[in-house]
Amino acid sequence: MIKKNLALAITATMIATSVAQAEESAQEAEWGIAAVWRTANIPFDTKGGDATVSTFIPMMFFKNDYVFLDGTMAGAHLYKTDDKQLEFNAITRMRFIDIPEDEQNAVGGDTADYGLQMRYNFDPVWHYDAELMTDGDNRFHANFRLQGLLDYGDLEVRLMLHCVSKMLTLILSTTALTATRSIICLVVSITRWVLMRVTTSHPICTY
Repeated sequence: MIKKNLALAITATMIATSVAQAEESAQEAEWGIAAVWRTANIPFDTKGGDATVSTFIPMMFFKNDYVFLDGTMAGAHLYKTDDKQLEFNAITRMRFIDIPEDEQNAVGGDTADYGLQMRYNFDPVWHYDAELMTDGDNRFHANFRLQGLLDYGDLEVRLMLHCVSKMLTLILSTTALTATRSIICLVVSITRWVLMRVTTSHPICTY
């Protein structure tokens, strides 16, 4: 309970800080608001026969040199290189639980994970994220994400390759080993390439 409250407090602090700093640097900040109606399939055999669950999600978008809001994620920049190619961020993100609505109160419903993120920006369009996340019950997972943001005037399109450590573990126990090994090799290769670039271009310690 304390950790859940801590995650909510961090999120509220980030939002309050964002609003205050937005007033001071409105010309250089990027911001926006949106709303999403999310519908997901319930992967369980429920007593009431519910097959889907829906959630209304208000979202905010804001970015400056210190904090950011990106839909269902909020964060604070801990460290950036001078060229802004490498970032280390503290983040929190909503996690949705796909169970019937009348059962969500009993298990806590949708919640928030929090953790640390390393982001490597290849260019203004493409970036790679490696994240270590946890929840209020100390259940850890890792995210690896290659994402591109394509801009077509008023239309933005996100392309994403997203791997979650727990999902890969489950897939390994099925027969889809070839595709899984390809994904794992791709994630490992990208991670090794990013770490090589980071240690070469941005040494942590200098003597």
